[in-house]
Amino acid sequence: MIGITRPKEYLEDSAKIVRSYGFEPFFAPMISLHPVKTIDFQYFIDRLYSDMVDYIVFTSANGVKYTLELAKNEELDFIKRLKRTNIVAIGPKTARALREIGVSNIIISHEFSSEGIIDLLKDSVQGKDLELLRSSKGNLRLNKELKDCGAIVNDINIYTADLPKGADRERAEELVGLILKRRIDAVTFTSRMIADNFFSIAEDMGVKEDIIDLFRHNKVIVAVIGRETAKSLKRLNIREYIMPERFTFDDMIREIRDIIERF
Repeated sequence: MIGITRPKEYLEDSAKIVRSYGFEPFFAPMISLHPVKTIDFQYFIDRLYSDMVDYIVFTSANGVKYTLELAKNEELDFIKRLKRTNIVAIGPKTARALREIGVSNIIISHEFSSEGIIDLLKDSVQGKDLELLRSSKGNLRLNKELKDCGAIVNDINIYTADLPKGADRERAEELVGLILKRRIDAVTFTSRMIADNFFSIAEDMGVKEDIIDLFRHNKVIVAVIGRETAKSLKRLNIREYIMPERFTFDDMIREIRDIIERF
């Protein structure tokens, strides 16, 4: 059984992928997502409608979803404006969310990560207005390094990611319990926020060190997407984990399958 800690918005897609590799998923969302509208978003709209924006960067499919929610009163005109702007997507899932609303002028980084976006844009953003539409918990390095490349960066928080509550919190604690009982073959982390929340919940339960010990000694397979996510494990001296070369959920589950089949 594979522990899936992604937001509940990905439940259906994740189940299909996990089952296609012969596993049964156990879903326990480790973050709760909510849109947040600030004055910065209105300033972004003003710049977009004044043709001042050179690049818009989406770092997740959720970023696309919540941006549309915030712009719903002018959605059709907003999408027309997107089509006239350089749109950067962090990976294929984000690009697909954009294509579903009719936006096809998309640039995708070779590596599906903040580092990939930096590498993609570093030589072309000098003096350009660049809008980051993302979570309030986004990678600070992305903002800093794009500014270091000479971009005029506006970091627009369009949604926030909190610890799970209610039934989702109970589900998260159940996953921690199943890991301790060795009933989970592998647990997956697709972002730094998700990993940090998982260990925070384990700490609240008084079992964080027990979980870390299982991970350190390979009693449970740990898989991550992205270097920033891996850093959360390294800070806890967890050095053995799967990180696929291509940062996609499908590639991660495939590598878990390959590891398990070897033993």
